[in-house]
Amino acid sequence: MDDPAAAGGVAASAAFSFAVFGPHGEGLLTVPPGGGSTPRALRLAPGRPTPFATSTLIAYDLYTAASVRLVVYDAQGRSVRTLVDGATQFPGSYSVTWDGRDDGGRPVAAGVYFYRLQGPGSGQTLRTVKL
Repeated sequence: MDDPAAAGGVAASAAFSFAVFGPHGEGLLTVPPGGGSTPRALRLAPGRPTPFATSTLIAYDLYTAASVRLVVYDAQGRSVRTLVDGATQFPGSYSVTWDGRDDGGRPVAAGVYFYRLQGPGSGQTLRTVKL
């Protein structure tokens, strides 16, 4: 790794190993010795509970520090609620609760909804059902 303060401008450490998954270092993954618990990929989990009446917990994992966006869409593909919008987050596990309301704070109708997590170079979409 480049480090201007290190001898010869390159730092080395037995504490971490690195793998690069994309151009310009996108998807840099740090793995502590012995594995550790840093996620190895962008992962979106099913909402809990699904179906839901009042709220659902949406969890996701990030493998690199990244700006992420998490949006709920109706069955026609219209944006209903933006839950995370461009927040830079570090590698790890996150969760957000969707209270079944739109961006204006109004309760949405019962039905099928899709939520999409857009991260560094990829995205995932899952569905949930509001009763």
